[in-house]
Amino acid sequence: MVAPMDRSPGGRLAGALTRALALALVLALLAGLFLTGLASAIQTPGSRWGSEGPVPPASRSRSVLLDPQTGQLRLVDGRHPGAVAWANLTNAIHETGWAFLELHTNGHYSDGLQAYAAGVVEAAVSEELIYMHWMNTVVNYCGPFEYEVGYCERLKSFLEANLEWMQEEMESNKDSAYWHQVRLTLLQLKGLEDSYEGSVTFPTGKFTIKPLGFL
Repeated sequence: MVAPMDRSPGGRLAGALTRALALALVLALLAGLFLTGLASAIQTPGSRWGSEGPVPPASRSRSVLLDPQTGQLRLVDGRHPGAVAWANLTNAIHETGWAFLELHTNGHYSDGLQAYAAGVVEAAVSEELIYMHWMNTVVNYCGPFEYEVGYCERLKSFLEANLEWMQEEMESNKDSAYWHQVRLTLLQLKGLEDSYEGSVTFPTGKFTIKPLGFL
């Protein structure tokens, strides 16, 4: 079989697929590192969860509500009708080795608001697990006194450059279904970050996320 030339339809398709796969890999890496990097802003266990550290509850449900008068989002306990997003986390780690997350969003709201609220409510029900995941993985690798700090700084710069490029592409391709989905992915990550840090404000225009936190 002859490989398609770059200017042929097959060549252009191959190039587009290659670029899409590369971007998908970057997004996957961002998502994984972001979930661990959130905890760089974590307060010490004593100041947030007590001297014994985080203890996830057996089950927790929370909702994100939109105030129609102020336009602000707020978190409340339980499942509420009309919520932008709702989540329940069932912690069965000691029984099965797993925790189970159920999350729903409300199609009456915009795609962007649903994506952001999904991140907000996920962090709200799983903050202890986010903390423990960080402590079990990255804290002894990228922490301020660990041996891979230099590598982690280079990786952080690389990811930030990719995020900036994504923002430029989203601004230049506002009618693209593909870049719309990329934006929703990043909005969900932003919601995770904001919720964990206790500052929930839906971003308008360009926004940034911290792929490796404050390292």
